[in-house]
Amino acid sequence: MAYMKTILSKASRISLLVVAITLLSQAMPCLLSVDAVAGLGTGNVLAQLKPEEVEILAGADKRIEKYRKTTATLRFLTRDGRPVSGARVEVEQEGHEFLFGLNTSIVVNGLIYSKKYGLEIPKHWLKKYKIDDRQVEEYRRRFFEFANYTSLPVGWRLYESKKGDIDYALYDSELKWFHENGSKVLAHQLVWNNRSPEWVPRDCGKLSKAVEKRVRDFIGYYKDRYDYYLLLNEPSNPFRPIFKKNKMTRCIKKIGKEAFYSRVFEVAREAYPAAKLMINEVSIREKYGFPELLDSLKDSKGRPLYDIIGIQSHMHKKLWTLDSVWKVCEGYSRFGVPIHFTEVTVLSGTPNAGKNFGKRTTLKGERIQAEYVVNLYTTLFSHPAVEGIMWWNLTDLAAWKNAPAGLLRKDMTPKPAYFALKDLIRNKWWTKTQAVSSDEGKVEFKGFFGAYKITLIPEDGKPRIFRIELLKKGVRDFNLVLDD
Repeated sequence: MAYMKTILSKASRISLLVVAITLLSQAMPCLLSVDAVAGLGTGNVLAQLKPEEVEILAGADKRIEKYRKTTATLRFLTRDGRPVSGARVEVEQEGHEFLFGLNTSIVVNGLIYSKKYGLEIPKHWLKKYKIDDRQVEEYRRRFFEFANYTSLPVGWRLYESKKGDIDYALYDSELKWFHENGSKVLAHQLVWNNRSPEWVPRDCGKLSKAVEKRVRDFIGYYKDRYDYYLLLNEPSNPFRPIFKKNKMTRCIKKIGKEAFYSRVFEVAREAYPAAKLMINEVSIREKYGFPELLDSLKDSKGRPLYDIIGIQSHMHKKLWTLDSVWKVCEGYSRFGVPIHFTEVTVLSGTPNAGKNFGKRTTLKGERIQAEYVVNLYTTLFSHPAVEGIMWWNLTDLAAWKNAPAGLLRKDMTPKPAYFALKDLIRNKWWTKTQAVSSDEGKVEFKGFFGAYKITLIPEDGKPRIFRIELLKKGVRDFNLVLDD
């Protein structure tokens, strides 16, 4: 990842990268398991569904049809305005507007980036993680087969470990690479009272100014090159023991949560008014004050300072029941902004959750994982407030808590859950159809929101290709004009 400051020698550059990102991987997914939401336990997931869950799933297809699809009208015209009738029209979806994300394994990402930038991969590293060149390529291929969304860690200590020393060129290259591969990118995260740089001052006035500069400079530089900014991470319960020694924790307490966080949003908005700003939380239960905090973070006109609410759902301790998932969506939808499930973890060990969850993937665990994630994604995709889902670890290799949390095993072979989700995303929730244009040159189709390739094959047999975007807040009627 873009964590080191300058490109050193090939071997030393990537070795330093390994040390930094591997240490960070132990802390990145928030250090705490998600606050307990009533769960299922282990066993046959489908057999244990409660009546409330069965009801949610029974209505899912109807809700998906209502909230995730629309009817589009295509009108084909010659250059002089005459309708093109009797032509065969092929409609093929090329991408979803809904965000199906993958946060990548930090260690494996290091392998991918080292190859991308022509750096030497240390043999001891390959040996340690038992991964070869072919598996690196398999990881990359599986990633882009599945995802249209990812997150790049931009934690302050990594991004600016020394004051003012930032490797912009490397971050720029990463962003360009992901965008060229069709992925939207979330900056994860800008402000979190965990692992602040050592150089940050203890004085709260000076620290606040440093935080403001960090936010202003970062967002002011990248602007729309990051599609989303995770601005605040885990803000509702910042005084947990694990954060006690952090300098920022003391200052949040002294200044006050609302004042400290409001100023962060104000600075971000000043830096780039069109930025899509996320507030991301693990402590989502009401008793931890997240709803209360969201209510307090408003501008002078009563509008939310944030654009997106992020919900973490690491299920190491317990699988969330589908009715609990639905209640979370319903509860946080009242704030009137999109919801992202930002950090989804479902294990494939035996047992698949609990204090002593299985550390190795098993056939039984993989079956439970596959059954559960299909139901989970179906529930989330069917809720109108949900805009994106980010699976936390694509592979078991170096996954958080050394858990079998991936959709791929350590050797990069896909688990059943990978194929099950891919079948939903690229088959069941995918539009591909054919029609013949009418006398008026029109074709109507109902499809999922997303990007489309339209192929027109008129009587002369020469195919013409058009591309359109059918978006939730976009147009429904398209005039497509032949250029010859």
